[in-house]
Amino acid sequence: IQNVLNCSFSSWYEKFKKVTIRSKVVDLPHDFIEYLLADGLVLPESLQFSRQQSSDDSDDEVDWNNPDLPVAETPVFPDLTRRVEDSIEELGGHVFPKLNWSSPRDASWIALNNSTLCRNFCDICLLLKSSDFIANDLTDPFKFCDDRLERSGLTYSSDPIVACQGFQYQLVLRKWIEIDPSMEFRCFVKNDKLIGISQRDYTNYYSYIGYQRNDIVQDIQSFFKEHMQGKFVDKNYVFDVYRRRKDRVRLMDFNPFGPITDPLLFRWEDLAQRVTSTAEENLGPSDTIHVRSRVNKFQNLGPSDTIHVRSRVNMFQNLGPSDTIHVRSRVNKFQNLGPSDTIHDRSRVNMFQNLEPS
Repeated sequence: IQNVLNCSFSSWYEKFKKVTIRSKVVDLPHDFIEYLLADGLVLPESLQFSRQQSSDDSDDEVDWNNPDLPVAETPVFPDLTRRVEDSIEELGGHVFPKLNWSSPRDASWIALNNSTLCRNFCDICLLLKSSDFIANDLTDPFKFCDDRLERSGLTYSSDPIVACQGFQYQLVLRKWIEIDPSMEFRCFVKNDKLIGISQRDYTNYYSYIGYQRNDIVQDIQSFFKEHMQGKFVDKNYVFDVYRRRKDRVRLMDFNPFGPITDPLLFRWEDLAQRVTSTAEENLGPSDTIHVRSRVNKFQNLGPSDTIHVRSRVNMFQNLGPSDTIHVRSRVNKFQNLGPSDTIHDRSRVNMFQNLEPS
């Protein structure tokens, strides 16, 4: 449980605020937690019409004054609304929200702009109320913790009042920046050593990740050694970064090292078995950090993708002894895996590459 609590935003933000996005944290009252977990979607009264609307929109379609129509009770959170609106203004008027651990990425479809960009309290409530990730944060954030039944002082329940006992839920408002999803990466740390890097948006194929792989690994390694290694409270953890361009890496979030965190293109069984040296060592791009990304837009991930393949990034690259970064993937849809595929030498990166008899 303590590992999960250490990854709660307010637990790490002050220590790493110079290398992450400027943010504001607002404590959430119990009645707002109840509102988030309640059925239905009714936006807070004071900001219900914060988006500019024409006064005569659809006036002839529905009689809103009909006493026979059921009327849902409209929630009111004046103090919370004021604190949130003030924080949004301090952050430039545009933010993206999250709770202690998760952001409502899965609910961007419901927003008018199809994104998590929020301009007011109403926008934030819409996303939080519609997100399964947020609901999980509120009902069972310690789901995979071995000591969840032994830890005193914290209680876990789908009852919103009980769920808050001994723990303060918080709304995190992060200054909005435009992010290219292809340049987000999830990094895995074991025994305070960086052991794996995965493409964050793993459902899409980005050809330039392959060509920039060495630069990406070098930038993330340098960032880790300068700002992360030995500074986070745990030895095993996961962190997300955004690499805007070469030599520009920014910390996005921390996550626990374990099944509660999505391993993306890895499997937790593989990561748990990784052996790291406890001795000091100088890591370089050619060291055995496991890096995974979609190698081919036709790639289908499955059980057979567990073979370690060192792949050519392009057809002009010659493989040599330094190619020790392992990438696991099936590299094109025509490839049939068999006993011969256990040789860790080559793979087709695209359908135009001709393999030599050797």
